[in-house]
Amino acid sequence: MFLLKVSSKSELLDNILALYKIRNVHFIDNDDVDRNYAFNDKMLSNEIFIEYYTRDNGDDNEITEHKTELSVLMKHKNRYYQFLMFTNTIEVGTPVMLLQTIIFLVNLIEANHSDKLVQYLTQLSIAPLIPHEIADCEYRDLANELLRLEIEAIHTSIQQSGAALN
Repeated sequence: MFLLKVSSKSELLDNILALYKIRNVHFIDNDDVDRNYAFNDKMLSNEIFIEYYTRDNGDDNEITEHKTELSVLMKHKNRYYQFLMFTNTIEVGTPVMLLQTIIFLVNLIEANHSDKLVQYLTQLSIAPLIPHEIADCEYRDLANELLRLEIEAIHTSIQQSGAALN
């Protein structure tokens, strides 16, 4: 599953990602969703992060549905991007799929210059969010600000956790 709720699974995920020099930080947002971010040295210096989380939709009287998402967030040439790579209403059953996806995306990021990376991620994404291409000025500004704040929150989480690579 994308959101590993059992601490031993979470620790296992972190330990396996560390073998590939990938760090993982998280924070709980205002909707009580535990958002996870994977990154390595190059990604941190280029402000590129892999976000993944599972949100429970529904209340105690309803059947709980899950919404799982995995995205690449980035800032490049003072522009913000979000590339949705996966979304589903059920959690993925094993952390192996999550690990494979994160490692694939990290390798793709490592192998490409940011200009080419934007092209690749746009083509791979099921729903790219590219604010500077949005015609409606108000929506464009809102999307830019939300992505800016999320990347700022990621940096804060990295600083607080000491997860920055040396």
